[in-house]
Amino acid sequence: MFESRTRDQESGLRHESRSDNCSHSSALIGDTLSPRFQSMASFAAPSTGGRPADVRCSTDTFSMNRRLGSTEHVFWLMNRVVASHVVIAAEIDGIAGAEAWRDAFDALQRRHPLLRARIPPTALGFPQLELVSERPIPVHHVDDARWETDRISDAWLDSAIASMLDEAIDTDIGPMMRAVVASGRNGKSVLLLACAHAICDGISLTYCVRDLLQALSGQSLGILSMPRSLDQLYGEADISPPVNKVIVDECRPRHCDRLTVSRLKLSRELTTRIVQRARDERTTFHGALCSAMLGYGRSINPAWRGKPIRIVTPVDLRRQLDIDDDVGLFGSATRASLAPTIDGSFWEDSRAITRELKPSAISQPTRNSIRSMSELLTKGLDVQGLLRVRESDAVQREITVSNLGNLRFATQIGRFHITAIWGPCVPMGQKDDPNIQTVGVATVDGRANLTLASFAPLPSFLTGVAETLSSECRSFEGASLSRVPDIKPGGQ
Repeated sequence: MFESRTRDQESGLRHESRSDNCSHSSALIGDTLSPRFQSMASFAAPSTGGRPADVRCSTDTFSMNRRLGSTEHVFWLMNRVVASHVVIAAEIDGIAGAEAWRDAFDALQRRHPLLRARIPPTALGFPQLELVSERPIPVHHVDDARWETDRISDAWLDSAIASMLDEAIDTDIGPMMRAVVASGRNGKSVLLLACAHAICDGISLTYCVRDLLQALSGQSLGILSMPRSLDQLYGEADISPPVNKVIVDECRPRHCDRLTVSRLKLSRELTTRIVQRARDERTTFHGALCSAMLGYGRSINPAWRGKPIRIVTPVDLRRQLDIDDDVGLFGSATRASLAPTIDGSFWEDSRAITRELKPSAISQPTRNSIRSMSELLTKGLDVQGLLRVRESDAVQREITVSNLGNLRFATQIGRFHITAIWGPCVPMGQKDDPNIQTVGVATVDGRANLTLASFAPLPSFLTGVAETLSSECRSFEGASLSRVPDIKPGGQ
């Protein structure tokens, strides 16, 4: 996501699946079915290396007596309508055994209070955070991952990300995170993390990757206090529970559609050139990226040509609120709407998008959003009401771009080196327009990594976007583009 202050390469926050009644398994990884991915039940009994996992923490550092903030509450409610969790994947040079990973996840859970919590509804349907006593984060080690000589198979990783997106997280039970680890004989690892959006954003998950690798490297992780909600951070009053019971029964659609995931990595040279050219054009990397999506999308999709295209971008609030590396939901969102023009150029569109998004002016809109959500929740917003809100024009879009920006810590951690971060990805429900293109962006060691997740991806969307950017930065030839092929569902 964006940061709330303007930079040449912005950071971004959050976005906005699935039923347990699908007739086929969501386990398709490449060409094989892995029982580990078939249901949430498979995540319920993680290996602890032959001993009980200890995730306890003293009560004086773990106060769970606050209500959900309005944003957390809405994402919790949304998870009962469509799956609402955040997924990232990290490619790592270095491997560790299952017991070492178990210890690292236990240390991570001790460090971050929200990873030891669940959100069950109360008798009136109004949720609150509760400590999950001694329930470790489910970690699954796969042995059927497919590897190339120097990296994980593209098809396998795309399908693994889609599988993580496909499985909703049960916030009633907790903990609200799960993980998959794949280790190759080539000394490389892949780590996939999924966490309920009510308690987490994409930047939180990158810090979790860092914390895990620090723990694997023998570093101790300090224990953090309970993070405050956005309502508290902005000085807003807690939500007043409604008088009558709120209906929060889950009503996820019984469909078996599967998100298609594809990825593409820009070269370091092209990434740098885009940043430089954007600065020269008085815009930003993010604005240029959105302009490329807009232009390429209109070139191949007639439905986009005669109407305004709406772009939603989550915004990171951490620096504005003096939040460091806590796990929590510290984001808002902003949007731009670009009508078709006869003479608009690529860079004019980029500047217009940047002006409309205005991430540096997000504070008051965030306050207004908190107050509006609090009012709806106090009046008894339930799952059916949320469905109506989701289907309104006010929240519709054609493109969501969640840009984490540059990784905020060193990629070399002890004997481990992070070579790529993919995502953040968030599942979109079938009630939405299936043509929404949802793109996660993360820049690692100067290379922008793009991940597309969509029920109906536009043909070769990421490749077309990258080629558009390359052509607008003519100093670099096509060789400045390093491609990850588009992959069909299931890696076929």
